[in-house]
Amino acid sequence: AVPATPASGGEQGEWRIQLGAFSIPANADALWGGLAGRPELQGAQRVTKVSGRLTLLQASGFRSREAAVAACSALKRSGHDCLV
Repeated sequence: AVPATPASGGEQGEWRIQLGAFSIPANADALWGGLAGRPELQGAQRVTKVSGRLTLLQASGFRSREAAVAACSALKRSGHDCLV
C-alpha cells in the first residue's frame, strides 16, 4: 500500500479523494470507520459534504494530484472505489 502524502507542519493540501456518495449518512460513517486506518489515508482528514439528497465522503489533505491519485489507485487495487 502507498501511504498518503498529506501536507505537513499544519499546511493543508488541496487535493481530495471521494470515497463514496450515500443516501444514508450513517453509511458514510461506516465506510470511514473501515478505511480510516488504511496506510493510503494516513494523515488524511475526513470531509463530508451534503449534495442534494446525498452525503459525499472524502479524504482531504493531499499535497498534489499525484499523491491523491497514488492513494486512490492503491485503494482501488484493494477493492475500494474512489475518485480524485
